[in-house]
Amino acid sequence: MRHAFQQIKIEYEPSRIIQPGEKYIQFASRETCLARDEVWIKWTLSHGLKGFIDFPSNNLYEYFVEEKSFLDLLEQLLQEIKDTWKSYIQTYEKKRAQVIKSSTALSKSLQKGKKPLTLKKYLEFIRTGEEYSTYIWGPWAVIFHLEKKIIDQFPDELAVIQSLEEPIEFLKMKQDLHLKSIESVQKEYGWLPVYSPHDNPYTKEELLKMKGETKKEEVMEEFKGFKRNKKAFQKLLKKIKDPEIRKEVEIVHAFAFLKTDRVDAWKKAMHIQRPFYQHLATRMGWEIEEAVNLFNEEIIAFLESEKLPERIKITLRSQNKPLYYFTSGQVTVVESPALIEQTRSTLHPANESITQFSGITGCMGKTTGIVRVIHTPKDVEKIKQGDIFVARFTFPSFTPKMIISKAIVTDEGGITNHAAIISREYNLPCIVNTKIATSILQDGDLVEVNADQGIVRILQRNQQKSR
Repeated sequence: MRHAFQQIKIEYEPSRIIQPGEKYIQFASRETCLARDEVWIKWTLSHGLKGFIDFPSNNLYEYFVEEKSFLDLLEQLLQEIKDTWKSYIQTYEKKRAQVIKSSTALSKSLQKGKKPLTLKKYLEFIRTGEEYSTYIWGPWAVIFHLEKKIIDQFPDELAVIQSLEEPIEFLKMKQDLHLKSIESVQKEYGWLPVYSPHDNPYTKEELLKMKGETKKEEVMEEFKGFKRNKKAFQKLLKKIKDPEIRKEVEIVHAFAFLKTDRVDAWKKAMHIQRPFYQHLATRMGWEIEEAVNLFNEEIIAFLESEKLPERIKITLRSQNKPLYYFTSGQVTVVESPALIEQTRSTLHPANESITQFSGITGCMGKTTGIVRVIHTPKDVEKIKQGDIFVARFTFPSFTPKMIISKAIVTDEGGITNHAAIISREYNLPCIVNTKIATSILQDGDLVEVNADQGIVRILQRNQQKSR
């Protein structure tokens, strides 16, 4: 039994990764695994991307892409979104539901005890995941090719354009924490911190802590704001006479919600698939952290014929050790520390001499303060009142710590990302999409965040910590 999706050839240890003349840029970083990423990485390769590098960095993987083909891909995707906007947005809920449905069917197939059925359901999930990938990548097309235009044309209307007209799942959970039992909230939203199938859902203790950190009155007022946001946005649209510009503003506005919701759907799918990966691990005699780091091809081979890859290599993957280099039809797994370090020096040139850098203004303002760098969700606990919150990206669960900070600076994002939305809501100076903040700054640095100009200036380094 074979499959129709794009197959890959798995190879190990080339002499080099980045070829002469190629330029790679970093666009994101995540705590992740192959189960989460492979489907939509392969989608980019089938749509013209020349190379995608998953680079190991402590507990994260940094995403690097070949610059020219990536920008061309996103430009083409944005044009397709604009050309088919009504159907694109109307189809979203259907594609979202299919991702959840196919994940549920995959886990339920285990109850039947029939390997061919499980393989069939696994292939169906891959197919629905490929179809959903246009929504995974849509926000990046908007960030790279449309947001700047909208910022320049509507500088005084950004708060309206980036506002939400409906609650994301995290906000729904915050409301239900004050309206329902902890048990029911855990059942409905426990999956929210899950990015990979082996991640743990919220515990009752964590939910109770969140409930204690929020006030019911503030949450309810936040929900009342959605109607006001919708009314304000419709009023703005009526002022825009050019139909093409009006559509572009609608797209940016819609992605204020979609960029979070499309990830929430994928997170829920990963949580639903946990029994499947636990089943694989049990049958293999492995750990689930190893099972979630198998390539699609390896899982299919095991389901078809019980064929197993060499475990020592999979164990390295579960420890975030290898580098993955995806090209069309092939993925190269690099285990050599020397080659990984060589690639690191190419991807991360020395930046010790940098004393200031810039990004996109999420919210105007100017302040100085001490830096706290957030590399993992657990790091948010070190944020104290008045710190400068520096992160690669932010999650809704970071909000309680973000709002006690003096300013927010991120590597990623645009005007409709979570950091920008929160900063405007609480009037905090914010600069997003700096690309390098977390690699330049360290805990204890004294910086000036000048969001009026989109510039972060290092005033004094923390000499007590080594870089």
